[in-house]
Amino acid sequence: MDGNSLKWYPGHIAKARRKIREQLSKINILVEVLDARAPISSDSGIFNKIQGKQIIYVVNKCDLIEDSYLKEIKKHFSGNKDVIFLSAKRSKNMKEILNRIKTYSKGKTSNLSKFGFKNTIVHVMIAGMPNVGKTEIIKKISGRKKLQVANRPGVTRNQQWISFENIRIMDTPGVLYPDFEDDDVVKKLAFLNIVDPARIGYEIVFEFIYNNLSQLERNIICENYRILETDIEFEIFLEKISEKTGIKGNENIASRVFSDYNKGCFKQIVMDRLNEDKS
Repeated sequence: MDGNSLKWYPGHIAKARRKIREQLSKINILVEVLDARAPISSDSGIFNKIQGKQIIYVVNKCDLIEDSYLKEIKKHFSGNKDVIFLSAKRSKNMKEILNRIKTYSKGKTSNLSKFGFKNTIVHVMIAGMPNVGKTEIIKKISGRKKLQVANRPGVTRNQQWISFENIRIMDTPGVLYPDFEDDDVVKKLAFLNIVDPARIGYEIVFEFIYNNLSQLERNIICENYRILETDIEFEIFLEKISEKTGIKGNENIASRVFSDYNKGCFKQIVMDRLNEDKS
């Protein structure tokens, strides 16, 4: 795959971004979901420059990071009170997002009730990059179990409304930046399964990740595969994993590491280093 391929921007995502913008006039509360392992890189920017709307940021997948990094994220976002930290998979802190929506919706419903409006519906849009957990969050807070969700980018292709109580939530397809300025960010997102890693190449992505690991992080990942030598080149590392697992072919080996990482095997390894002094 040539260098320009990292600028890949699927037509359905461009269309989704446009449709989201078209729906904004109907929405009262905006929610953007971020991945806790890359809280900066996973910000789609879809709500940038929007004024007059309540925006809540939800940092999901906190079960896939260490508590020490969670503290760093909270410090990073300390100036913004509208940030919620949760794990949709483990149903951790899910009530907080619903409580926040209800709190913000009270002002709207109380104002309209003065003019005789009853049963006012509050419209909420949940957006974010692919595979950050938008649909899973909606399933948990709405009690709906049959929404389409899968562990791969691009499963939700169309907007869908989910209604419960006096709330209507719009689940939206994942959106990416219209133009990535940094190929390194694309590779980070591919390692998180936000950008489809198969389009770039598992080996290409993982080589970038591996070469940017600190020595401590290499020790962690080598220990997981029972590799004694930790200060080794990328190709040797793949050979060692092959010896330990029996997996053949660099793409298959790298894919295995992807899978293990996204299951939470290496919680100490994150894609956005908020503390640049980390060694």
